[in-house]
Amino acid sequence: MVGFVWVLGCFSCKDKLEDEFYPDGVLLSKEPVWKTAVSVNSFPAHGVNIPPTVYEGGAVMASATGFEPVKGSGMARPGLLMLDVETGSIRWKWDDYMYDRESLFLTDRYAFHDRMVFHIGPRTYCINLSSGETEWKKWKADSVNAMSPSLISGIDDRYFFSARVIHEDCVDYQPSKLYEGNILRPVREVEVVNPQLPREYFGVTPIPRGATFFRPTILDGDTVIAVAYQVPTADAQYNVI
Repeated sequence: MVGFVWVLGCFSCKDKLEDEFYPDGVLLSKEPVWKTAVSVNSFPAHGVNIPPTVYEGGAVMASATGFEPVKGSGMARPGLLMLDVETGSIRWKWDDYMYDRESLFLTDRYAFHDRMVFHIGPRTYCINLSSGETEWKKWKADSVNAMSPSLISGIDDRYFFSARVIHEDCVDYQPSKLYEGNILRPVREVEVVNPQLPREYFGVTPIPRGATFFRPTILDGDTVIAVAYQVPTADAQYNVI
C-alpha cells in the first residue's frame, strides 16, 4: 500500500502543468505541483484521510514513511509531519510517544494558535506547530480513555473530548462522558457531562455509548455544548462504510 499527499495545479500559478482532457474538453486529471509519500508498503498512516491542520503555510499530516516500526512486532508506528504546502518538503517530524509500543491512530485533533492537542487512548499530547516539539504530554492515571474515534473540539484554549473510564477487568465499560481540558497546560481534565443511561445496556455491546458526539459554541456570551447521546441495545452492530 502506498499513500501520497498531493497538491494540485489549481493551487499554483508558477508553471504550466500538463493537465489531461477528454476529447470534448472536459478535464480528466490535473498534474500535481508536488507529491510526498506518507504511507508505504504495509504500514498505514492513520489519519491521512482527514483534513490536515494548516499553520503558517504548513500542513500537519499523519505519516508512516521515515519512521521506525514498533520493534520486534512488525507493527506500524507512524508519526506526524509538517509539510510545506508550496514545496512538499518536510519542515519537522514528530514521534515523541510515551508508550514504547504506541502506534498513532489520529482521528481528530484541536488546534489553537501554535498548539495542537490530540489523544491516543489514555494519553494526551500537545505539539508546538512551529517547531514540532512536544509542549506537554500526560498519561492519565485515572484510566480515562479517549473514545475511538477520539472526537475533540474546543473554544480558544479550552478543549473538549469524549472519554470513558475502563475498569480493571476491561469488561464493564462505562458510558462515555464529556471532559474539558486546557491546551496551554496539562491540567487535570474536568468532567462536564455524565449521561445517566440504563444500567442494563452496560457491557452488552462494544459499541460506544453515552456522550458520543458534541459541538461547543459561544451563544450570547455563554459556552453552549450540543451533546448527542447514544444508547445501543444488545443486538446493535457497527455500520462500517
